[in-house]
Amino acid sequence: MRLNHLPEGNPLYVLDAFCGEGLVWREVVRRSGRDIRILSIDHDQGTAADIVCDNLKVLSGLNLDKYDVIDLDAYGCPFAQMQILFNHKYNGTVFVTYIQTMYGRLPNGILRQAGYTTAMLSKAQTLFSKRPIEVLESYLANHNILSYTIKSLDRKHYLCFNVKNL
Repeated sequence: MRLNHLPEGNPLYVLDAFCGEGLVWREVVRRSGRDIRILSIDHDQGTAADIVCDNLKVLSGLNLDKYDVIDLDAYGCPFAQMQILFNHKYNGTVFVTYIQTMYGRLPNGILRQAGYTTAMLSKAQTLFSKRPIEVLESYLANHNILSYTIKSLDRKHYLCFNVKNL
């Protein structure tokens, strides 16, 4: 998905917020042949990270305007990270890996922004997680993201969308 949705321009600046070993973006660079400059973040020592830290702290304090692409390849739902991008009025391409873990529980924040009330959530928390794509669509629509690309496999969803704030 990344190869097919890279924005134009050279060099391309990428912020990889969950870099792990850096395999994904190394492969994108290799296959695309493009000049891609990556700032990688991970909270674990021993990863390929340029910055070993909680990515929420970095995303909150960093000027995101420099980055053409922000990659949120999380194990789980990177709701807090997406929220930071929207709050900072980030403009650019976003890749999101959205995996429903354990019982598939979605974060309350994404459910609330998708229109579910606190009263509804207190009565049946997992009921609203049965349609994760509908919840995600509502959340994205609330942030003026009306078009996206998605590839799903079981409970793993890989998305790409462009954020354009005026």
